[in-house]
Amino acid sequence: MRANLPERARGVFRRYVACHNRPRAWIKWAKFEEKQAQTANAREVYEAAMQEMDERDLTEEFYIAFAQFEERAKEGERARVIYKYALDTLPRSQALELNKKYVQFEKQNGDRQGIEDVVTAKKRFQYEEAVKRDPYLYDSWFDYVRLEESAAEAEGSFTRIREVFERAIANVPPAPDKRLWRRYIYLWLKYAIFEELTAKDVTRARQVLTECRRIVPHDSFTFAKLWVHSAHFEVRQGQLDAARKLLGYAIGRCPK
Repeated sequence: MRANLPERARGVFRRYVACHNRPRAWIKWAKFEEKQAQTANAREVYEAAMQEMDERDLTEEFYIAFAQFEERAKEGERARVIYKYALDTLPRSQALELNKKYVQFEKQNGDRQGIEDVVTAKKRFQYEEAVKRDPYLYDSWFDYVRLEESAAEAEGSFTRIREVFERAIANVPPAPDKRLWRRYIYLWLKYAIFEELTAKDVTRARQVLTECRRIVPHDSFTFAKLWVHSAHFEVRQGQLDAARKLLGYAIGRCPK
C-alpha cells in the first residue's frame, strides 16, 4: 500500500473478495488489516468470510490463519474455540496440519487437563485413521478402547468406550478361519468384562456374552474360553443352573 491510502485499499479488497470468494482472498484482506494494526477490522474480515463462504469452502488454511491471528492478538480463548470448531467441522483427512497446530497451541497455552485432552484427541485421530485403513486389524481397536478407558476416568462417562466396542465388533471376520476370529473373540470378552466390572452393568454384560456365542460359527469351530468365561460369569451372579447349562452345552461343542 505504497500510496498510504488504506480506505482505497479496503475498497479494492471488497471488490476482490466479491469476485473471488475464496479463503485466500479473505486471508489477504485480514492480513492487510492486521498490518495496519487494525485488529478489530481483521477479526471482522475473518468473521465476514465465515458468513459469506459456504461451509464446504472453509479450508484448513483459513482456520489456521484465523486461529493464529487470534493468538497474535493475545486472545487465547478465541483461538481455542476456532481450533475446536474447525476440528469438529473438517474431515479428519483434511485437518492433519490443523491438528498439529492445535496441539502446539495447547502445549503453549493450556493447563494440564487441557494438554491431556489434546493428547487424547490426537491419539483418537491416529486410531481413527488406523481403523479406517484396516477395520479388521483388531489390535488397533484394542488400543482405541484402552485410550477411551483412560479418558473415561476424567470424563466420567462410558459412552465413548461403548461406541468404540460396538464399532469394533461390527467388523466380523470375513471368513470362518479360527485364526482370524481369535482376536475378534477377545474383543467381545473384553467388552463383557468392561460391562461387568467397570460399568457394573450385569444385564449388558450378559447380553454381550449371549450375542458373542450367537455370532460364532460353531459348526466350523468354537472357543472354549468363551464358554468358560460365560459360565464363570453366571457363577459370579449366583446363577448356578445357568452356568451348568452353559458348561453342558459347551462339552458338546468343544469336548477338550
